[in-house]
Amino acid sequence: MQKVSDNLSKARDLLSDPSRWTKCANARDLNGHTVTINSDQAFRFCLSGAIFKTETKVYTTGRAIKKLAHIGGHVPAIFNDHKDTRHIHIMMALDFAILASKDDERAIR
Repeated sequence: MQKVSDNLSKARDLLSDPSRWTKCANARDLNGHTVTINSDQAFRFCLSGAIFKTETKVYTTGRAIKKLAHIGGHVPAIFNDHKDTRHIHIMMALDFAILASKDDERAIR
C-alpha cells in the first residue's frame, strides 16, 4: 500500500512549478479551461486535484486530504481557493503534511 507521505510528495512534485498550480478547478489545460484531472490536456492542478491525480487509491487520498485539512485548518479546496492563498502557501502546507505523515508512519511501525 502506498504511504500517505508518498502521495503528498508526488502532489508536491507536481505542483512545485508555480505554473502547474491553479485555483477554483481541480484541473485546467494550458489555456486555463477546466478539464478533468485525468484528461490528457490537464496541466494545472489545485491542491486536491494534484492529490487525486497522483494517487487513485481512495484510502490514501482520503488520508492525504485529512492530513492537509488538519495542517491548513480547512479542507484543501477552501485553503487552495482562498483569495489570500499563494503558491508558497501550498508548498508549505504540503511540506508540513509530508513531515507529519512521515511521523505518523514511523509511529505505526
